[in-house]
Amino acid sequence: MITLTWENVRSEAARGANPERPLTHLSDLTGRGLAMHATSPCSVDDCERPRRTRGWCHAHYQRWRATGAAPQSAVGGYRQTCTVKECTNKHMGRGYCSMHSQRFRRHGDPLHVAEPGYTALHMKIGKDRGAASNYECAHCGGRAAHWAYDHLDPDERIGKDHGRMLPYSLDLDHYMPLCLSCHKRFDLAHAGVS
Repeated sequence: MITLTWENVRSEAARGANPERPLTHLSDLTGRGLAMHATSPCSVDDCERPRRTRGWCHAHYQRWRATGAAPQSAVGGYRQTCTVKECTNKHMGRGYCSMHSQRFRRHGDPLHVAEPGYTALHMKIGKDRGAASNYECAHCGGRAAHWAYDHLDPDERIGKDHGRMLPYSLDLDHYMPLCLSCHKRFDLAHAGVS
C-alpha cells in the first residue's frame, strides 16, 4: 500500500502534467489525490497562487476590480481614500468612495450632483430643521405635523410622491410647519379644490 503524501501526489501528478504548468494548489486535486489538470501560476511577478481570471489569481483579480488598476506585483495595497479632490471618504472601488462610485456608474461623472426630488427634499428639511412636530403650526398655532410648501417659489418644481405629482421648491425657505388639517386645507386651496 502506498502512503498518500503531498510528495507522492505531486510526483503522480507530474507524470501526466505539463512541466510548464506546475501544480499550484490543492484544489487542483481530485478526491483520489491525483491532479486532473495542472494550472499555471498568477501572471503577477512573485505570486505563486493559481491563475484564475484574466491571468491573475483571485486576490489580484479582486484588487483590479476594486481599484481599476492592473496589479503589478504581489506586494501592494488598496487606496485608503477616494481619489476625488478634497474627498476624505474611504475608498471603495475604482478609485472612488461609495458615493462617487455610484455617481460615476449612473451619470459617467463622479462629480455629478443630481437635483433632489420631492421626497429627498422633504427629508433634507427634516435633517436641517428637525421634525415639524417640534414647531407650532404657522396657521392655527397648534402642534405642526408636516413641513408644507408655501407655493410661492417662482422656480417651482413638480415631483412624484406616492404616485401623485406634487409641487415643491428647492429653496428650504419656502417651507413652513403646518398641522395636518391646515396642511390639507392649504394644499387643496392651491390646487383649486374647495
